[in-house]
Amino acid sequence: MRTGMISLLAAAAFAGTASAQLYVNNDETASRYSPGAGAGTTPRITFDDVQIPLDRLAGATGINVTSVTFGIRRSATANASDLSLYYATTDGASLGPAVPSITQFGTFSLEPLDNAGFTTEIFTIGNGVDTLFTVDLDFNDYDAGTTDYDNAGTFFIGLQFGEVNPTGTPNGWRITQGPDVNDDNFWVYDPTDDAVSFLVFSSGLAGEFYLVVEGTPIPAPGGAALLAAGGLLAVRRRR
Repeated sequence: MRTGMISLLAAAAFAGTASAQLYVNNDETASRYSPGAGAGTTPRITFDDVQIPLDRLAGATGINVTSVTFGIRRSATANASDLSLYYATTDGASLGPAVPSITQFGTFSLEPLDNAGFTTEIFTIGNGVDTLFTVDLDFNDYDAGTTDYDNAGTFFIGLQFGEVNPTGTPNGWRITQGPDVNDDNFWVYDPTDDAVSFLVFSSGLAGEFYLVVEGTPIPAPGGAALLAAGGLLAVRRRR
């Protein structure tokens, strides 16, 4: 009977961790970026680093992501396009996404536009409750050139446009300037030859993309045991 009470106490402690915004970059600029095609005709995937501050993780080593919000900046006559979303862990070497870990977790469709000017469209996948995917975080403190992952748990989210417009880039991922910390760079992955390129924005533009990630931290290994021990103490004190 006491074991059952301990288990319930531990489960309740985990269930009490509400889904929350773990990462926010939505201060918009007037710019956008689309990576076009790679070595072949396959559209490339742009990855941005998601750096979650340690104080939002409370010692967690991974997260259950429950929603992802992203922004698309489109020209007045933008073509229709499918969008695919991916996540990846870091590779620990070039500090970019580890190719074997790249995993698709959602798709969207953009209708063609016929407007007088530019349009920003905001999309959300996930309901903020159910888990879209679970990802381990990188806690290494890097300091390599323009890349700095200090004091954060890091992974990557990628965006791929389904069609490449031969006359330009009318659909692009919306570039932002914060408020959360993010390196002014990004990574472009070419599925044609498994090549990942590290890119840096020039002319003072931020290398951050419109991205809001909501989820729940996953307790570090041993956390459940500690909770169970706490539950056991609580039970014993009531005897």
